[in-house]
Amino acid sequence: MTRFIAGVLRDRGFEPVLAHYEPYRMSPHLSVPSFRLGRNQAGMESRRALDGCETHAIGAWLPELEFTHYWATAAWRAVMASCAAHVTVAGNALAATPYVWTGRPFVAWVATGWAEDRQNRVARFPWPRKLLAGW
Repeated sequence: MTRFIAGVLRDRGFEPVLAHYEPYRMSPHLSVPSFRLGRNQAGMESRRALDGCETHAIGAWLPELEFTHYWATAAWRAVMASCAAHVTVAGNALAATPYVWTGRPFVAWVATGWAEDRQNRVARFPWPRKLLAGW
């Protein structure tokens, strides 16, 4: 979905800038889990992806709690401020949270309902995270 949208935008003369929550398991240095509170800052890394698109991998405070992945942190706000328009392409609607919380207009392409998406993901969580998730 993201590759398709980036291609459509480029074909129409826009330069896509991608931002995404980077899961803790992929880049633990970007997030601050409960056992590191007070010792670290949530971070962001700039990269290139999808044929050279500017991409921002953003960490989270308390990544063990899913809703924190999309808090409108300084990193999210900085990326949003650098862009003229906003499109969310995601598996569920959580990725649109920073736009809603900051009152920015956006378009969203969401693949599935939140409950269905969460049920599938929680089924693959390790047991401690399932406990935190309430399942």
